Amino acid sequence: MTIVSDSRAARQAEQKRKAAGRARAYRARLRAARMPAARDVDAAIAEALSFHLARDGAATSIGPAALMRTARLILEREGHDPQQAAQAIADRLVHRPEHLDPHHVPSLRPGPVDRMRPTKAGEWQTDMGAIIDHLAG
Repeated sequence: MTIVSDSRAARQAEQKRKAAGRARAYRARLRAARMPAARDVDAAIAEALSFHLARDGAATSIGPAALMRTARLILEREGHDPQQAAQAIADRLVHRPEHLDPHHVPSLRPGPVDRMRPTKAGEWQTDMGAIIDHLAG
């Protein structure tokens, strides 16, 4: 005789197992198609930025095309399809709607300082004037 537990903890554990299984299957499909996962793309972009800073110095200006080319090479080195990698990088760096929100940081159109959203931890520690100056370029 099998005893089936309907406890909340058992249901949650089963849901977690199913979610983990779906995530494993998703990652396996990505690997089979040689498509990079978002975390792989993020790591490649960070490594590309680090490479350009190490090669050219901190005072350099790194263009997005050079950064994207280097990140694509890193993803290809890691076994990902170059075309899939290029598309994944472009998707990761695409313009985001929140950058047009004047109360979001960073914003392309920053609004009044008193209307800026607080941080997830509460209030801003950085002076809002300094933030606005930085966003203005």
